[in-house]
Amino acid sequence: MLILCSLLGIFLVIMIWQLASVKNQYKRLVEIAVISPLEATTDLDLIKIEIPAHFPEPEKGLRILGPFDYLNLVLFSGKSLAYVYKEGEDLYLNLNDQIYGPHDRIDSLRVAGNNFAYRFSEGGSAYLRINNVIFGPYEDVVMFQLTADASFGYEYLENDFWYFRIDNEVYGPYEQIGRLISYLGESTFSYKLDSKWHIDFNDWQAGPYDDIAALTTSGENFAYFYQLDDRWYVRINEQLYGPYEKVSNLRLSSENFSFIWQKDGKSYLTVRLF
Repeated sequence: MLILCSLLGIFLVIMIWQLASVKNQYKRLVEIAVISPLEATTDLDLIKIEIPAHFPEPEKGLRILGPFDYLNLVLFSGKSLAYVYKEGEDLYLNLNDQIYGPHDRIDSLRVAGNNFAYRFSEGGSAYLRINNVIFGPYEDVVMFQLTADASFGYEYLENDFWYFRIDNEVYGPYEQIGRLISYLGESTFSYKLDSKWHIDFNDWQAGPYDDIAALTTSGENFAYFYQLDDRWYVRINEQLYGPYEKVSNLRLSSENFSFIWQKDGKSYLTVRLF
């Protein structure tokens, strides 16, 4: 019995040593695979996003990955596999077997062509990584565009003011920013400055208004709701409708439009069809 217990003890010691060895090997593999964080920049003249010649594909076949302290699958397709996992106190992004990190927080992954982008946090600041470039630090950042030719767009908060960045053009500062859309091939967006709302149509401005809603375009047409005092109005190209108590459900096409409005507690539909 004593010999059996001794043999069992030796066996347990060997198993614990093997597990520790495997864990250390895995940690070393992670350390080797981690792509070192690049220096963050805000200098427009220094920024050149490189487009990789190819996008790595995930290993094919049946795989079991782990164990991890935390795991979240964020992208899954025939060409892309991405997940965020935690080791110790740090988060990492594994994108097609390429590992990025460590970070305090990772989210908002986007893939377009051979390009990728994601948002991460470090020390209370927000950053945006696009391929080989890291933008930041910011108080907050939200990406809204990434294309196959590495054209990009995002909005960010810096010193309590909001900005738009579209490739190497920066717009701002603004107290608030609304929806950004494309109109006649140019970026169009609403913003708040000096407590009033405006719309930037690239070569001309609309406003000031107390509020703006439902900014939309279709071909050469644009439309939006705006508020002055306690009344709402509808603008469709150069035509104005209103005032109304409330407005909703704005629809716009190349030739037609419609919207719902209220007066004296009753609802009405204005529509134009060709």
